[in-house]
Amino acid sequence: MYLYLMRHGETDWNLTRKIQGITDNPLNANGQNQALIGGEILSKIHFDKCFCSPLIRARQTAAAVMAHQRCEFEIDDDLREISYGVLEGTPLEYIYSDENCPLHNYFLATERYEPPEGGESIDALFKRSGRFLSKISELKGMENILAVCHGSLIRGLVSVSEGLPSSVFWNCRNQKNCSITLLQYNESRWHIVKESIDILSGEALDI
Repeated sequence: MYLYLMRHGETDWNLTRKIQGITDNPLNANGQNQALIGGEILSKIHFDKCFCSPLIRARQTAAAVMAHQRCEFEIDDDLREISYGVLEGTPLEYIYSDENCPLHNYFLATERYEPPEGGESIDALFKRSGRFLSKISELKGMENILAVCHGSLIRGLVSVSEGLPSSVFWNCRNQKNCSITLLQYNESRWHIVKESIDILSGEALDI
């Protein structure tokens, strides 16, 4: 069984480089176009089921993809993005440059990250990532499953599937909007097949 993890299309906060979290921003015009193109590319794959984050940017992306599929997407709250609490909307440039910003460690020393007020911990992200993978592994007779979600959530799913510590949370290719990470369930465990494939630029998903 293969699990295709698709990051949502672009939002205005992606464009202006603000950390987004669970702030419910819709796709911008470019993001809507990305989702449409992504859906056309993925139309070559038959998905048995599709799951989606409850956030609107993911739902809009999933709707564009599912226009080419016979199944509908199912909302799963475990696929929502990690929350950054009161610091959502903070410019990424400030986060990276200011060591006193609570989100600085999130990117540069994740094992020491302590979430700001109202934020979610890495441990909590790992817990619900594992819960989602456990649910998917119990599905029978499925070959290809799509989950439309978010960058940090995808990193959580990869980390749990490979048993990676939080210290290497960001040791990965840049996850562009509508990129695909592919996991496979085999011999009672999940493992990564391909990571952060930029399908919009023509990178192949051949397995």
